[in-house]
Amino acid sequence: MIDIKNLRKTFRSGRETFHALNGITIHVPEGEFFTLLGPSGCGKSTTLRCLAGLETPDSGTIEIGGETVFSSERGISVPAYRRDIGMVFQSYAIWPHMTVFENIAYPLKIQKVARREIRARVEKALDTVGLEGLGDRPAPALSGGQQQRVSLARALVKEPKVLLLDEPLSNLDAKLREQMRFEIKELQERLGITTLYVTHDQTEALAVSDSIAVMNQGNLLDVAGPRDIYFQPRSEFTADFIGLTNVLRGKVAGSENGLSCLDTPMGRLLCRPTSVAHHGGGEVVIFLRPEDVAVTAARPAGKPNVFEGEIEALVFLGEVVDCQIKVGEELVRARLHPKSAFQRRQKVFIEADPAALITIRAH
Repeated sequence: MIDIKNLRKTFRSGRETFHALNGITIHVPEGEFFTLLGPSGCGKSTTLRCLAGLETPDSGTIEIGGETVFSSERGISVPAYRRDIGMVFQSYAIWPHMTVFENIAYPLKIQKVARREIRARVEKALDTVGLEGLGDRPAPALSGGQQQRVSLARALVKEPKVLLLDEPLSNLDAKLREQMRFEIKELQERLGITTLYVTHDQTEALAVSDSIAVMNQGNLLDVAGPRDIYFQPRSEFTADFIGLTNVLRGKVAGSENGLSCLDTPMGRLLCRPTSVAHHGGGEVVIFLRPEDVAVTAARPAGKPNVFEGEIEALVFLGEVVDCQIKVGEELVRARLHPKSAFQRRQKVFIEADPAALITIRAH
């Protein structure tokens, strides 16, 4: 449905040159919810704006539904208004002098759609996003979540092939943002519309996406489903960027009972065999999620990857206790049950399941 090939974009300001996109290639199948995830300045919004026709790439090819909308080689650049897309901006871009109905109807009026059809399609869009009966209300009289729905309805009223969402939840409070994640995902699945979503929020990306593309400094680093991105990242940046994690440096030191041995500042760790294991003495980066760190008052018997430490800090967060444990010279984070009875300065033992360790060859 969406095919982006070798897309490059450079911005220039005076003598400075910024390479926003370094030849990225993306394929989004029809009906998929595809998310571009990365820190500010990584190129995700630039990619979206190039797809929408709001930025002109330096080179590459963009196809939407089999139609080429940009090709530097063939000299094609279809203007934004002729691309079969609907777009929701971060700011919602709601016109305050218009009613809800008028905001949603605007794209159809521009296309000179018949008045009767406009009313029918706007009413359908209002119903789709849960705003039925609010068409005559002034747009500024709506809550933030309702304004978000108006923006969605306006993007959907054209019945586009592709829906583009540029950090649409960033202006909402935390509770409403969580609610809207479920609503947007449910709406996308119900409509079956191909969706490209941009966010810097890892939790948001994991919650709504079928596939996630992690970007950094204009490069595409990983593309996979949410679980694979989280549990089996292919790049050091992705492993560190997605969620909280403990990062250790180590060297491969052979194998034991079918597991790879890694020498680390904390001591010897056993992990699942990986390609790294075939390079004796090779340096690796080890990632251990806080939720995969088991903390006990007594040493577990017969378990691998057990280390003694001392609790440095405990922070109660309601649903969990964020715990920091000093093991040698390393500070290890763990997530504890909120009713756990551990105390600061208490001697404890931590255990790391070999299957939970993520290892990536150091560069």
